[in-house]
Amino acid sequence: MEQIQQEIRPQQSMKLMKTSTLSTIAICGFLTLSLIHARAIPDPSNAEKIERIFQREREIDAVSDQRQAKLDRRVRPIISALIRGDYAGVDTAATQKDAEALWYIFTEAAARSIGYGDMSRLYPNRKEASAKCDELNKRIAEYVRPKLAAIPGHAKAIGDRLEMMSQEVGYWNYREGALRKLGLLGSMEAIQQIGRFLDDRRNPDEAISLHMIESSRAPPSSNLNGAAYAMVKALGDASPVQLPRSLTLTSSAIDTLQSWWKSDASKPYREWTYETGHPMPPPRPWPVAGVLPPKAPEAVVAVQKTPTVIPSQHTALKPWVLWTLAAAGISLAVLMAMRSRRH
Repeated sequence: MEQIQQEIRPQQSMKLMKTSTLSTIAICGFLTLSLIHARAIPDPSNAEKIERIFQREREIDAVSDQRQAKLDRRVRPIISALIRGDYAGVDTAATQKDAEALWYIFTEAAARSIGYGDMSRLYPNRKEASAKCDELNKRIAEYVRPKLAAIPGHAKAIGDRLEMMSQEVGYWNYREGALRKLGLLGSMEAIQQIGRFLDDRRNPDEAISLHMIESSRAPPSSNLNGAAYAMVKALGDASPVQLPRSLTLTSSAIDTLQSWWKSDASKPYREWTYETGHPMPPPRPWPVAGVLPPKAPEAVVAVQKTPTVIPSQHTALKPWVLWTLAAAGISLAVLMAMRSRRH
């Protein structure tokens, strides 16, 4: 009798273990399905917020396109003359302190957008035409840069507009563009304006971040991230950190920049005025967009090539992954149940 009881006890123990396992699997499957169901029901308030951001962006784009078209018509004759080697239009704009026109020409040149059609007609070889276009745009950018930098308020106007855009949704592309422009110019006033946003974590359009990621598009960035990138570009080899080839600054690199800006080391930039110094810092070795800086000296803090950490709210599993996990859990539960019945 004792031998029979000893044989029965292990079998009972095995059944209890199977029952416990099946219960655990069933609970996991139920929780997964509940999570899927919760995700499948959109949050009305968030959906409305996202739609409002995109609607506002469309309205802003429409106004901006009209303004840019008007500015393009005004500046196009100057750009056509620049392609022919006539820089008189830039000199006139500088004399009149026409910062808007000079900003337009400078950003076009920095993006290498001037004269490609003309160079293609002059040089049938695409490689040669591209090289000539790059040379032309670099000459124009280098000619315009000091003239634009010499106009008091040229960067503050951008900073003030950025402040306005940071208080309303829909401007995320324009906020990032404003900081990029300041970083490309790299004037003393531009560096001061970038520093103005180096502690600014505002991101009014953050609600669309998950939508943008799921659409394989870059999500809106905070002013802090944009300012950090712009500051490194503006300072060039004088920056306390350097951009890695991934062009993504780590949080430790951003901390280093913030500490540097608040320290005595940045006083020449923070305390600069038109009355006390030159409007441009020492010449940058890589002023045009698309040209990476030289290797940083040993004394410069290196930026580790680690990927940007996206907040957890933006890294949720996609619905199809959750459905797959749920189906696998339920299938395993059914299989275990069938096997237990056979035994």
